[in-house]
Amino acid sequence: MNLESPDDLWGTLAALRVGARGYWSCEDSLERFVAGLYRVASGGWAFSPSVRQCLRIGSNGVTYESLPDRLPVVYLTQRQNEILSLLVRGKTTRDCAELLHLSPSTVENHKRAVMDKLEVRRTVDLLRIVMTRGLLRE
Repeated sequence: MNLESPDDLWGTLAALRVGARGYWSCEDSLERFVAGLYRVASGGWAFSPSVRQCLRIGSNGVTYESLPDRLPVVYLTQRQNEILSLLVRGKTTRDCAELLHLSPSTVENHKRAVMDKLEVRRTVDLLRIVMTRGLLRE
């Protein structure tokens, strides 16, 4: 079970992907949180009301029914996805350029475009967001 800030639906997505059975807002009451812990401990699911409204819980697990308007959506081009996938694996800009038959400045331009979309300034922040939000297509 994970305890997070009230509107961290990216965190919820990441937690569900790795098998979390509960996700609770730190702004909810202690009593509801403890009740949720008991549900999870007995094999059930437990989500805070703000998260639960976006979920569909069935026999096959939990999926997102809908995403609220406040959840930012970031669309990546195929090339941006390829470059980020390589960067996440530890490749440098020069490595990416060689592997994708591009110039290093073209790789930097694609990386900068994604950084602008995500409003980050450092590559390390870009990679952290990409990994925790699950932005890469498989």
